[in-house]
Amino acid sequence: MKKINVVQNKISNKLHSYTSKSAFEDIILSNKDMILSWFDELVPIQTQIEHLQNLGCSNLQKRNYTRILTKLFKKEYETFISINILVRDSDFIAQTMYNIKDDNKQYEYLTKNNKLKYPGKHKIYVPFEIYRDFIKTYKDELKSIVKEEDINKEQKKEKTTNWMDVLLKGI
Repeated sequence: MKKINVVQNKISNKLHSYTSKSAFEDIILSNKDMILSWFDELVPIQTQIEHLQNLGCSNLQKRNYTRILTKLFKKEYETFISINILVRDSDFIAQTMYNIKDDNKQYEYLTKNNKLKYPGKHKIYVPFEIYRDFIKTYKDELKSIVKEEDINKEQKKEKTTNWMDVLLKGI
């Protein structure tokens, strides 16, 4: 009888059982602005899940969360994942931009060398449009990466040369 009372209360109060996928979707939709701001701030998925668990999504798993995100916020989630991949591969992108000037050829070179690839066994890459927007928006930052690498190489070369001079003088 107790069970019937609990069910009756949930139905009459329209309380959700926060263990099903649809209940997770309700919580995620009711916090849409917060979730979209997490995408903008590149908050890691696991951190997002922890915040949602505090809001009532107990037992929410990463695979369920990503499925819900791809269903509810397909475009925003794709952009979020793509930006994270582009940030991950920014060193390679910067070096490629330095050596290859054409955006299409850069993209072709990077994908051919398995850069810009989504995680997993499937060969899915960051869409070209997102790549192009990224390199245009962060062009100066990407150029500075190449300059920093050049400076670091020169400093290492100078240290090696100084050590060689010390060794040669000792002989």
